[in-house]
Amino acid sequence: MKTRHRRALLMIVLSCSITNWIQGFKKLEGRTASRLSRRHMHHMLRPDTLHRYEPPSFAKKFFDEDAMPTHRLRLANLPTPVHRVIGGAQDGILARLKELNIKLYIKRDDATGGAELGGNKIRKLEMLMCDAIAKRCDSVVTIGGEQSNHCRATAAASRMMNLSPHLILRTRRADAIERNDEGMGYTGNVLFDRMVGSTIYTCTPGEYGRLGSNKLVGSVCDHLESNGFNPYAIPVGGSNALGTWGYISA
Repeated sequence: MKTRHRRALLMIVLSCSITNWIQGFKKLEGRTASRLSRRHMHHMLRPDTLHRYEPPSFAKKFFDEDAMPTHRLRLANLPTPVHRVIGGAQDGILARLKELNIKLYIKRDDATGGAELGGNKIRKLEMLMCDAIAKRCDSVVTIGGEQSNHCRATAAASRMMNLSPHLILRTRRADAIERNDEGMGYTGNVLFDRMVGSTIYTCTPGEYGRLGSNKLVGSVCDHLESNGFNPYAIPVGGSNALGTWGYISA
């Protein structure tokens, strides 16, 4: 058989093989999807799905039932790992700890999520955003520094819940930004805030000190309510009684 004939025959065989492979794959894909729909779809939940929360037994001894949360979201990759710190310079602090027979461990809460949600703030947000959804809010308002990790995580989590994020960022450049002499820029967490479409407000450190974070958040909430929105207020850092429950889980 001539070379060109062999090549033509090979191409026909390959074509038939690829066609059969694609058809077989589609059948397999259909069967797999069917199995998933029957058996595994309960694992493929929306991020705004509320999950039943069972407080630890020791907490029930100190809190009334109506003071404990009943649901939470699952946004973080929990439990986060615990790593033992080893090594270090001979004249460093780790060497001294070794001499004292002290073992140092780090709880890796930087591994809770990706760049947009990573860090321990997402633990609080699992509780707080759950409360926002339960109250049928359509927007979230919070406050923090210009490069606040909490504000960045809140903005990202809000968009995952289909809520509009409103951020009050404390910066010494607030007056210049208000006069349009400067812009917020596109660096660090501000870039993430912009990428998820946050509405950004600014305040100076002086305004923050005189008025307080709660009043500033409340003023933005009042503005949104006057325009027909139903905002959910989250305090600076997400630090309140409800958010604290997020730290009980490993």
